Amino acid sequence: MPENPEELCRQPAPGPGFDPFGWLKGSRQLNRARHIGAVLIRYGFAELAAKFGLERRLKLGHKAWSDVAALTEPERLVKAFEELGPTFIKLGQMLSTRPDIMPPDYLKALAKLQDSVPGIPYDTVERVIGAETCRLPGDVFAEFDREPLAAASLSQVHRAKLATGEEVAVKVQRPGIATMVEGDLAILASVARFIERHQPDLAAYDPVGLVNEFGRGLGLELDFVHEGQNADICRRNFAADESVVIPKIYWDYTTRRLLVLDLLTGVKPTDAAGLERAGVDRHKLGQSGSSVYMKMIFKHGFFQPDPHPGNLIVMSGGRLGVIDFGMFSRIDTDTRDLLVDMLLAAYQQDSNRLTRFVLKVGSKTGRVDEVLLRADIQDLLDRYYGANLRELSLGRMLRELVAVSHRHRIAIPAGLAMLARGLATVEGLGLLIDPQFNFVEEMKPFLERLAWRRFGPLGWFKDIRRSAADIESLARDLPADLRQISDWLKKGEVKLQIDHEELRQIARSLSHSNNQLAAAIVLAAIIIGASLLVVAAPTALRALVPVIGVVAFVAAGVIGVYLFLAVLRGE
Repeated sequence: MPENPEELCRQPAPGPGFDPFGWLKGSRQLNRARHIGAVLIRYGFAELAAKFGLERRLKLGHKAWSDVAALTEPERLVKAFEELGPTFIKLGQMLSTRPDIMPPDYLKALAKLQDSVPGIPYDTVERVIGAETCRLPGDVFAEFDREPLAAASLSQVHRAKLATGEEVAVKVQRPGIATMVEGDLAILASVARFIERHQPDLAAYDPVGLVNEFGRGLGLELDFVHEGQNADICRRNFAADESVVIPKIYWDYTTRRLLVLDLLTGVKPTDAAGLERAGVDRHKLGQSGSSVYMKMIFKHGFFQPDPHPGNLIVMSGGRLGVIDFGMFSRIDTDTRDLLVDMLLAAYQQDSNRLTRFVLKVGSKTGRVDEVLLRADIQDLLDRYYGANLRELSLGRMLRELVAVSHRHRIAIPAGLAMLARGLATVEGLGLLIDPQFNFVEEMKPFLERLAWRRFGPLGWFKDIRRSAADIESLARDLPADLRQISDWLKKGEVKLQIDHEELRQIARSLSHSNNQLAAAIVLAAIIIGASLLVVAAPTALRALVPVIGVVAFVAAGVIGVYLFLAVLRGE
């Protein structure tokens, strides 16, 4: 460890080294892709590796481990993700918040993904702190524990004390993790493009968009400045709420790879014995926890998509402390209003209105039979008809509604799907804390206030004002638009454009058929020409005929093999 602070600042961040042409990077990614494919196959996902294009392109084996045969398929996927490391652990955690993509048994298994790994050595921690602050750790902190409080795949946390006496938690990013994540994201992006081109049944899930969304979120999670900003937003939002504690960020010490914040101590919300020893009222704690999350969603529009117990801590007096701010999402007013409308329609057993909302909020990925969709939504509502609040599971109902939408080829926006998952997670956490917890009862005050704001006089006034602004804009732009349309009509520049997926598929099929027909005609011409040349060649050319004939028949063979393979591939 260098003792001169200036030398610390000169130390380069961990990276791949000298690689001007990108050859080493390409080689590393190829080896990593082979490793990913091999791990999937070992855990019994050979078919998945083939669908992702890994098996054929990387020439992987087919041998699965015998000791995982007793595990269910979702359990094996969790094991594979844990072995593949940080990026795939985070991918699994993200997928666990997407009931529109993953089946229920996978959601349950992926939610248990463990993001805990052995800690990095203390001298490595010192180097990171030194490189980020240009000071030795002893010059930054009055005290610093060598052993981490917690270690995860992206970072680890140490207890420390500032020179001014505040006890803080110091979150240190693992060296080289950004480079590793970048390489894995490049592989996932390549796989996503392959799926969109060659797997039409999976392309409906928008794999490229999914990977881009995941990569953006993971990039922000690796930026501790962004995490600190999230904490500051939450701290402002809950400044007047004494039931929740948001740690203060110490910006003088915080950088992209180093986060210093108040140290919150207490009991895990799932530790029943610890809560009892601390004298915490579990019923009130369940109410407090759900209230915090409802405020995040319905009041602030800034919430955690995956509010698992590891992000929370119960402090003295039953106060709830939030300790992780890496992944936060925003929900706009329109989406909140739509969610309230959908929940009210479900509560009133109005399948027609709920169907309209599903069609409005979702995007169609294929032909939708609205009559059949309405019937399935009515069946869903009928299953909950007459159930009292104690028996009603809001999380399960939302997940089932998302599943019905997906079955009818309606893609629910990622934000709304994550929100449904978040509500279901809070409901499950509340039941873990207090077996008598009822989420619907806790939500009622928030929904009533939102419904009044949405449909009361204030809501009408806002709608009228918004409509007036739209009408004013339309009246201002309409004359110019009409004049433009009139000019197009006079010049004959109006064109009718029809964009239909089935027509595009027919056009692609015709194009492939034309290519095959052209190749077949060329093949026939070569065979006939070569045969005539051999049979009726002039005497002067007899010496060249064998050579020309062989070349022609070889060319015909190549074209024939191409046609055969094209037919097998269905192109």
